Amino acid sequence: MNEVDEMFWAVCPKCGGKMLKIQNGKIETICTNTVCKAKWRITVEGDSFQYDYLGSILSKNSA
Repeated sequence: MNEVDEMFWAVCPKCGGKMLKIQNGKIETICTNTVCKAKWRITVEGDSFQYDYLGSILSKNSA
């Protein structure tokens, strides 16, 4: 029996930046694009991704 260990890139729906590799499950993450910084809850089942927007993280220089 072969296990499928394929990982997929979770890509920010807001800016298109790569965030992390994920296989299955649920995770909260912040976009790595320093301009975007959108926060997402990502649910992955097989090759299906569901993104729930949780807001943005403001940098210290943001007004």
